[in-house]
Amino acid sequence: STRSMPISNSEAKILRAHLDYLEQVRLTGNEGWGYVATIDWGVTEIAAWVTLANLSSLRKAASEPIWGKDIAVAVSRIERDLDLLTQRQIASGGWAPIKQNDNPAYSRTYSSLMALWAIIEAKNSPIIAERIGKKYDNSIRDGIRWLLGSYNRERQTWVPNPERKQQTDSFPGLTAQALYVLERARSEFGTQLRAD
Repeated sequence: STRSMPISNSEAKILRAHLDYLEQVRLTGNEGWGYVATIDWGVTEIAAWVTLANLSSLRKAASEPIWGKDIAVAVSRIERDLDLLTQRQIASGGWAPIKQNDNPAYSRTYSSLMALWAIIEAKNSPIIAERIGKKYDNSIRDGIRWLLGSYNRERQTWVPNPERKQQTDSFPGLTAQALYVLERARSEFGTQLRAD
């Protein structure tokens, strides 16, 4: 949230419990989180959502009440999950919804949007930006390039799977999210957006 007032102690306790629960149900290894408990492989967009939740917990009005002296725990989780997200990026710049990233045909728009959004928000978080510097800048640039290149000009929309050339539907929700993520990148990557 963009709330500027501090959260109450009871709200902070609940939020911390939820963030800790997400950590407890994380899959073993470097998988992240599945869609449901019975899936033993991680999904890129779920890892991105969890990263965004952890990043939100570091906002000025929230970090002290939620984390107190444990802020390093949140930072460590975010850095780990940023690495997970970048490992799922395909050489073409998009992201696969699964760990396998060796085929450009696995790129999906929603997976790419979510991973790109989480990494951009990390760059926009003062606490995390100080730690990561420019580490993920190439990943962001490649993601922006892929996203702009996967826009379906004929249909004037982004589509879930740009590899399916016979798309006939419009996806206004996906398109709105793509525009939002690109706008979030503008402050630091505006030159690329204008040039592309």
